[in-house]
This record gives sequence, C-alpha cells and structure tokens, in this order.
Amino acid sequence: MTLLLSAQATVADVEAPFPTANRSPLILPLGLPDARGAALLPAGALEFRSTLEFANTSLNEPSLCGDDCSLTLDGETARLALGMRRGLAGGWEASAVLPLLRHSGGFLDSAIEGWHDVFSLPNGDRDQYPQDRLRFQYRPESGGVALADTVSGIGDLQLGIARQLGERFALRGQLKLPSGDTGDLTGSGGTDAALSLHFSSNGNDAGATAGRRLYAHLSGGVLFGEDGKLLPEARERWLAFGSATLGWRASEHWHLKVQVDGHSAAWDSPREALGDPSAQLVVGATGQLGKHWLVDLAFSEDIVVERSPDIVFHLGLRWQMP
Repeated sequence: MTLLLSAQATVADVEAPFPTANRSPLILPLGLPDARGAALLPAGALEFRSTLEFANTSLNEPSLCGDDCSLTLDGETARLALGMRRGLAGGWEASAVLPLLRHSGGFLDSAIEGWHDVFSLPNGDRDQYPQDRLRFQYRPESGGVALADTVSGIGDLQLGIARQLGERFALRGQLKLPSGDTGDLTGSGGTDAALSLHFSSNGNDAGATAGRRLYAHLSGGVLFGEDGKLLPEARERWLAFGSATLGWRASEHWHLKVQVDGHSAAWDSPREALGDPSAQLVVGATGQLGKHWLVDLAFSEDIVVERSPDIVFHLGLRWQMP
C-alpha cells in the first residue's frame, strides 16, 4: 500500500498511476521505468518522494541441464526509493530516484499461504520449501546468480527528464547509472536508457474531473540496455514496456484505480520466467485526507504467473512545494 503526503494536493496528484513496475529480483536491476502519467509539475514546483515496496517471490523451474542451471527465486525484496522532481520552465521536468534494496527471507510467506488457503487459491511450489527463506539461484552456461544470505545496498541511480506535449501528452526519458552491486542483485553493472510516451485523459486540467468520474492513463516505451555484468550473454538489448490505468472518482475524496503494467522478455532464455513477457495487475485506491494529504492503498499480483513477484505491497511518502 502507498501513503502520500503533499503540501498542495492537486487533482493530477490524486489521479496519478501507481508508481510501480515488475519487482522481480532479476528484473529490478534493469532500470525498468515506473508507471507515470502525463501531468508534469509546474515551473518552480519541487517534490520529494519516498516509496517503500515489499515484493514476495516463490518460483522454481525444473533444471534443463542439471543442477548447475536450475532456476530458483524464493525470497523477499524490500525497495526504498528516495526521489525528487522539479518543474522547469517551458514545460520541462527533471527527476532523480535512488533506490535502496534489501534481499532477505522476509516475513510474508505465512500470510500469503493463509490467504491462498482461505480463497482456495493455488500455492504453487510454496508448500515444498521452508517459509521465509532466501534463495535466488540461476546458473546458466556462462555467469550466474547465487544469493542465500541477506544483503542490502544502494541500487542503480535513475535520472529522468520529461517534456509536456500539449495538455494530455508527455514524453519521458530515463537514464539508469550503475551505482549498485551486481553480486548482491542491487544493480546490473550497465547503463540503461528509456524513452516513453504518456497520455492522461485529464492531463494537467485541475477542473477536468468536475463533470466526469472516469479517467485513464496510457503509456508505452522502449528500454535500451548495455549487457552489463548481470547475465550479460542472455540480456536482451531492447525491451518494450507499457502501462494502462483506469480510475474512477468514487467520491469527492476517494479514487479507485485498476492498472496493468507489462513488458517484453528481458532475457534470451528458454525458461518462461526469464524469456517470456510479463504482466502485473495493480488494484488500489487513492484518498485525499484534508487539503494536504493523499493516501494510496494498493497491491499488485502477477496475472502472467511466474514472470513477476507473487504479490507486491507499496508504502510511500511525498511532499510537494509549489
């Protein structure tokens, strides 16, 4: 779930998509941009944001070539992203995000299995492994990943620039720099660049929701990445990504949202978890509590199973200076 604080909560703030993407431990280091809308900050406005996410993953694919190339992703990733953005003259906006990552056994396994039991949902392979265990392992013919002990560190720095294109469109660019550690899965060891086009049905119009309850956001783009140090021979150099959000102003202070995020295969691999496209469903609500407070309650599920974490919870805080 996400909690937002703003010094001047605007309609565009309340309507914005949930800022998330695929948080799989093998996708997270690649610099996949978060879902965003087309509304930019006005010139001179400054925003500081912190977002905390808990992503729980339980995946095991049978070995294709013996024990040395088995794929296991069993653990929990906590991601604290510290970010800021500034509105510039001429319809421009600059931003920066520095993530702090922690891979561990976590604490959500029991609650997730209980949730599955209550609603008769499949647990997959969860029953076959100890609860709250960390084991990230993939050993292809060249290179590999092996993580069994809790690690934490700075992730890859993300720098962004955006340009308003009319009232309802924006063009966004992102550059991800290799400030993380590949061995701890906090970075990819390479530089990635992304370019995306965003549409918001209400744009920057603060009065657009006065006569309509439904609104939407659509975005799509491409990510170009260096091979880096994380499974370099398997890295797909080009990755397409997109997001769609449908929002409903349920009342004066509450907005309900449904969002779908997805991307093409990030790795050239015969394994479905690595070599197939991914899609996540995000469901939640945004509430405006008084003049200055916004609260988001959201979680995401892997609608294309085993391509992203089983579930992700979000908690964030934002302060905006007009």
